[in-house]
Amino acid sequence: MFNRLKIRMAEENRRKLIQLLKLPQNSHCADCGIEGPEWASYNIGIFVCTQCAGFHRNLGSHISKVKSVFLDNWDSTQVEIMENMGNDKAQEKYEVDVPLCYKKPCPTDVQVLKEQWIQAKYDRQEFLHTEEQIYVKGFMEGHLWKRGKEDGKFHLRKFVLNEAEDTFKYYVKEHKEPKAVIRISELNATFCPMKVNSANAMQITYIKDGTTRNVFVYSDDGKDPYPKGEIFLGYMGNGFCLHKILPAGIKESGFGFILETPERSFVVGADTEEERREWMDAIEKILERPLTPQDSNMHLQFFGQNLVTRSNLYLTLFSKLPDSKTSVCPHQGVDFVDVWVVS
Repeated sequence: MFNRLKIRMAEENRRKLIQLLKLPQNSHCADCGIEGPEWASYNIGIFVCTQCAGFHRNLGSHISKVKSVFLDNWDSTQVEIMENMGNDKAQEKYEVDVPLCYKKPCPTDVQVLKEQWIQAKYDRQEFLHTEEQIYVKGFMEGHLWKRGKEDGKFHLRKFVLNEAEDTFKYYVKEHKEPKAVIRISELNATFCPMKVNSANAMQITYIKDGTTRNVFVYSDDGKDPYPKGEIFLGYMGNGFCLHKILPAGIKESGFGFILETPERSFVVGADTEEERREWMDAIEKILERPLTPQDSNMHLQFFGQNLVTRSNLYLTLFSKLPDSKTSVCPHQGVDFVDVWVVS
């Protein structure tokens, strides 16, 4: 008799969970946005996909307690938490103060972006406590493993990023002069786990003497990889346009083109002619569309000036993964691309 009652209660609780999943606010993963989540964090009160459930489990049960909606048994208290919270209320709670520079991951993003978003959101609770957002203060100092130019081995090096000086430095010996000083406004950072065999690897690209230079680094824990910035796209009648011919002195930029904005020019490089054409077609479609009042208001919010721009498409200077096909990202219009700044 007791076992029958227990089975009946478990079935009733699962039925309630399935009904909650059918609600619009719970139909997508609370963290990466992919459709059809089948897992849940029952102490936080959110529904997540299989991959994000793994990241939640890595946080530890003191932060997030994960269960399968369809495979695990649920008690009434756990279901009640899910009913009282849900993805929409959890977003209001845990994403109350997400910086403009912080990219919320979409389903097609690399693993490290999703994992770091989850750690920042629930473990460090950076969007609840703004004092934890050290990446918006314009200065960061720490150590990364850097690949040596001569031996190809990775050595621990000190790196210092200083927004006020517009510099990104690294040191071979900490108390000596920096080995290299790179202008932040002229560098590009790209996730490259396949090149370095680390999920937390980056390729830092900059131009020196007309030649592209690369620095490969990774961190042990992958903490705090953040985008450098974004390029807003506006209407072609307001100084935004594309050129296929590269300026003299720019070498090794692959199949490149120039993106002109009212403020400056950007050289964009693709791996193949087909990829370049895809990028140019996607961007031109945005530039050809008339501006809306929301577009102008968005630029005013970001920059405090009434310069016409596009808010529904922008390029991050964080770039796409090497060896991956360029694609159109439904969340933000266009995926990432390698960018070199023409100063």
